[in-house]
Amino acid sequence: MLFTMTALTLLCCILDDVPAASAPCDLTCEELHQRDRLFGRVEFLWWYLKKDDVPALLSTGPEGTTGLPGADGVSILYDGAVASRHDRFIGVRPTFGYWFNDQETAGIEVSGFFIERDSAILHIKRVTTPLFRLYTDANTGETAADQFAGLLPSGITRRGSIQVYGRQEIYGEDIRGLFQLQQSETWRWYGIAGAKFLQFRNQLNITTTGYDEPDLNVLYGIQDNLFTYDRFFGGQVGVRGEFKSGAWFANGTASIGLGGTQQRILTWGTRLVQTPLSYDRRPVGLMVQYTNTGDDTRWVFDAVPEVNVNLGYSPRDWFSVQIGYSFLFWMNTLRAADQIDNVNTDQINGPNFTGPARPIIPWKESSFWAQGLCIGAELRW
Repeated sequence: MLFTMTALTLLCCILDDVPAASAPCDLTCEELHQRDRLFGRVEFLWWYLKKDDVPALLSTGPEGTTGLPGADGVSILYDGAVASRHDRFIGVRPTFGYWFNDQETAGIEVSGFFIERDSAILHIKRVTTPLFRLYTDANTGETAADQFAGLLPSGITRRGSIQVYGRQEIYGEDIRGLFQLQQSETWRWYGIAGAKFLQFRNQLNITTTGYDEPDLNVLYGIQDNLFTYDRFFGGQVGVRGEFKSGAWFANGTASIGLGGTQQRILTWGTRLVQTPLSYDRRPVGLMVQYTNTGDDTRWVFDAVPEVNVNLGYSPRDWFSVQIGYSFLFWMNTLRAADQIDNVNTDQINGPNFTGPARPIIPWKESSFWAQGLCIGAELRW
């Protein structure tokens, strides 16, 4: 009712048709404009995300080598890392809120953050230098190598290419109720209770192609695709402190989200041999075989702590600017590269293979974090 009467009073003041004294509540126009219960804030994010840990995928060496690490002249390329375009991630975090009373003892705010998608790419094009894809043999437990470029043991020279593509992206939403716990001349303390949602997507795609010289009319292609999806749904509790001295202010929020994470793994592979007279395509790659191809989902209990601190300046009661730091930690997430398992290459010949039923989906979890600077401005009305 109070919100409705306030809206009518504001309408009267805007139209100037009804004197403030005869407005449908005891608020004057001047008092109405001083209340500023609504607020909106937009922050520019300059964040850094935990990097993907990619196992050794590629080796090179002199002609005639096996490509196995430790052999004479063999070296591992890009061990544990695939170069990304940049380390930082740019994003935005809008927030909208409303105080239920003029004393600001209770309120609600809704916010969300959106981060750009970033990709990491390793690309080597059509070379005859010996190149090998590395994997762990499920039969022996030892590192093995699959050659896709250079002089092959058969005596054929293959011109090969490889592309490794990785991508990660995250975004989230929050709704928080604010309840004042304590107040002094310079300090205010609030309790926080609400809900939190996060989604994190990660992928790893490895593609090799090769053409036999000299005619280059036979194509060999192998592709492995691993995707992971994490979605957190839960409640959150925490505390917020605010300090103000003149036009300067500082605030900090510490909260923890508790709930469940839906984890999903999607994998598939392709193996292609194409000649001028034939076309052979199979649903297996190198690291993705029949035994780990599919789309699987599960739920796990999870926790997401988060900390935000800001320093700001308010030249007007209705406007302020701030700069701060945010840290978000997600305890149980899936990364695409972590789902790589030992490989029984006999599956390349078909689903009726011999030997261990590997690779499998290991459901290997790891923590995730995001941190960085936040620069923003807030309006109140």
